[in-house]
Amino acid sequence: MKRLLQRIEDGRYYSEVGAWTDSVSHAYSFPDSATAIRCCIEHRLPAVRLVLDSQAPPFHLAVPLFIGQVDVVQPPSLNFPAPDHQMIRTSGIRPNSLKHSSRISKQ
Repeated sequence: MKRLLQRIEDGRYYSEVGAWTDSVSHAYSFPDSATAIRCCIEHRLPAVRLVLDSQAPPFHLAVPLFIGQVDVVQPPSLNFPAPDHQMIRTSGIRPNSLKHSSRISKQ
């Protein structure tokens, strides 16, 4: 499967840093989609499509990416505070006591 970057404005394909081509055969095929997206981020490429193309089985998908037009920021930290064990209350039910009851009738 080929993983290509195609410029939306003119349909040209990414061939190397700063160069674009009209020919699919001269376009750079990325080893995976994540590498193609990382290239867009690192080089702040203009609006492009990630094109996934396969001959066997026949498959063609173009997904628009607008990474070069937005500021990429790090996601917020997910550091949650440690639980306050004094705030946790139990109802007296223990995990082992949650087995199916033999009193459940079978229908």
